Amino acid sequence: DEDGEVDLAQLAREQRMNTDVRRAIYVSIMSATDFKDAQIRLNKLNLKKAQEVEIPKVIIHCAGAEKTYNPYYTILARK
Repeated sequence: DEDGEVDLAQLAREQRMNTDVRRAIYVSIMSATDFKDAQIRLNKLNLKKAQEVEIPKVIIHCAGAEKTYNPYYTILARK
């Protein structure tokens, strides 16, 4: 927006995060300050086991959308 802040919910929709769970995971990952913060944010979502399978899918999507390799996603995926 005009303040220079990114609307992560809108960006999630643009990245085709097509469910509320995927959008919440995306926003948690992209708004985190580091992988530990991301873990905390993801845990706070209180996802059910069936929903947790979306986390690696979103991580892979995010990593693939980067122009260059970003080790953040590798570290996050290992946790």
